[in-house]
Amino acid sequence: IDKVNDTVGDVLLYGLPGVGKSHVASKLDGALFLERQTTPERLLDDLIETKPRRVVVDDAGARITDIDLLVRLRNAEKLDYRIIATCWPHEVAGVSDQFLGASLIEVELLTREELGSMLRELGITRPSVIVHILEQAAGRPAWALNLADLLIHKSDWKSVWTGRALRATWTGRRRCPL
Repeated sequence: IDKVNDTVGDVLLYGLPGVGKSHVASKLDGALFLERQTTPERLLDDLIETKPRRVVVDDAGARITDIDLLVRLRNAEKLDYRIIATCWPHEVAGVSDQFLGASLIEVELLTREELGSMLRELGITRPSVIVHILEQAAGRPAWALNLADLLIHKSDWKSVWTGRALRATWTGRRRCPL
């Protein structure tokens, strides 16, 4: 988060699904997430009124026209915001072409120790449960937190234990070649 906050100019956050790109973007100083399907007129009005320091385009691989619009509005209206885009690794080239000079920052997988510590802080202490979640999450904090939430708040042991919970999470989402 500090690295992105300290970066001058636009930033492209990339990483595997569930690694925490959107979470990192949500913690940035002065970040405003761009809604999907916003009209150019409404977007311009919102940008002028709110004067965000950063505008976040989440899942930017599917939102190239939104990035283009933000760049055009910033230049035409002399607005002062940075664009923070998030995408998957295989989308980096296509997204970065939309705003040349953006800094590329990879959000990396967490270690088993880091994820295990997060799970223990949430109250999951049984070693076999922690190991099972760590194996399914494969270094992705969002996946680990979703699984932990199912156990803690919904007592859904079966879908967590069988892996059905993660499969259900990705139903209907864009496919990522892993």
